[in-house]
Amino acid sequence: MIDAIVAAIADNYVVVIPTEESDLNKLIGKKAVYTDSGNRQWNGKVVRLEDPGVAVEFDNFPTGIGQGQILEIEDSA
Repeated sequence: MIDAIVAAIADNYVVVIPTEESDLNKLIGKKAVYTDSGNRQWNGKVVRLEDPGVAVEFDNFPTGIGQGQILEIEDSA
């Protein structure tokens, strides 16, 4: 898994920036998971490139997600 920092929040998605060098194009279509402070996991998916990183849409938008928080993106093939 690759950690990514939430850079921006829109109506139904977040823009995240990976914390390590990654080919952003290869992240499109990968699963993403945000774990909130209550240990609830929110499942999402990287849907497109969006400056300065990638856009993640969730099955259900996470409550309490904010800028600077971390989510994980799968990095397996």
